[in-house]
Amino acid sequence: MNISGSTRSIAVKTHHVAVGVLLDTSRRQVLVARRPSGKDFAGFWEFPGGKVEQGESLLQALEREMLEELGVRVHSARPLITLHHDYVHKSVVLHTFIIGSYEGELRGREGQPIRWLGVDALDRREFPAANAGIIQALSLPERYLITPPPDEHFLPNLESALQQGIRLVCLRAKNLALSEYLGLCEAALSVCENYHARLLVHYHWQAAREFPVYGVHLTADQLREGVDISASSHYAASCHDADELALAHQCGAHFVVAGPVFDPRSHPVTRSALNWEGFASLTEQSRVPVFALGGLSATNLPQAWRHGGQGVAAVSAYWPKL
Repeated sequence: MNISGSTRSIAVKTHHVAVGVLLDTSRRQVLVARRPSGKDFAGFWEFPGGKVEQGESLLQALEREMLEELGVRVHSARPLITLHHDYVHKSVVLHTFIIGSYEGELRGREGQPIRWLGVDALDRREFPAANAGIIQALSLPERYLITPPPDEHFLPNLESALQQGIRLVCLRAKNLALSEYLGLCEAALSVCENYHARLLVHYHWQAAREFPVYGVHLTADQLREGVDISASSHYAASCHDADELALAHQCGAHFVVAGPVFDPRSHPVTRSALNWEGFASLTEQSRVPVFALGGLSATNLPQAWRHGGQGVAAVSAYWPKL
């Protein structure tokens, strides 16, 4: 048998899996289970769930798995993220849901150890590789503020937005010279730190070398140019189509912003609107969380979730008018 010359491909199965994320929001903890010996990835932690059986809807599979594995009945759930991951001999599609309410006493009904872990302490090295996107999604809020051009009221407005619960901020000021941007970044970072909010620098990626910001948000043009972002531990990218999303994946983006979903009222755009169908097409291809952008506000969060989004990114909708 000439193995080295064989061209026969190995069939790879695709398994659809319903995954449930149970959150203790008051303590920012999530329930995880230890995979038992004899199974793939034995000893790793995982989020509870299992394969979708033939004829089941995703929610039916989620409800069955939560009852079988944990002894609880799910009353409400919403989509968190859908992830595709290829292992050597199989592919998985993880349909992940945040479980809003349930009844019953949590216990490992299949003998598996379960425990609550802090969301910020989740170590992706202790989980199967397919779970990395879930961990990233859990670390991010549902609202992402992209700041408007700075003016004399910029810092008071930023603080007001943070007082209203914004915890992820993109400091966008492309028209400023780098020296001016660095001064604004230092001031904005000080305000964000007071509210334990995370700040990403935009366009002027060099600021990540000067200040301990959360990361860098690259424009689509910077993605194509291959800008060096090695100074940052996290980064986001703006994507408008599947090609730009693929570039973001190649560069290791931690999350992306896709749009415009609709034409924003605040300024003209040069790209046609994706609409929810186009946005959903991108989320289905993404390996990382995706924020929807363009003509949206927090009232559109349920629509973003239904179409596979992490949440909504916005400028004017999240920016106070002082």
